[in-house]
Amino acid sequence: MELLPHAHSFFAPWLVIQIVYAALTSLSQRNLKRRIAYSSVSHMGFVLIGIGSITNLGLNGAILQMISHGREPKLKFQ
Repeated sequence: MELLPHAHSFFAPWLVIQIVYAALTSLSQRNLKRRIAYSSVSHMGFVLIGIGSITNLGLNGAILQMISHGREPKLKFQ
């Protein structure tokens, strides 16, 4: 039983806009920390879409994205 069964269809277009906006803003940044911050916001949009889908594939993809998102900065700055 879902809490809000039609919320995903309402929020998904806004999340796609947020993902594209954060990615384009990330490309325009010259400061590396800001670039990583905006790309992190973009990546978390994918996580929210996966969680909002409430399917096994979406939830597994969101978990995989969060794990890879947590390891990526450590590998970049070692």
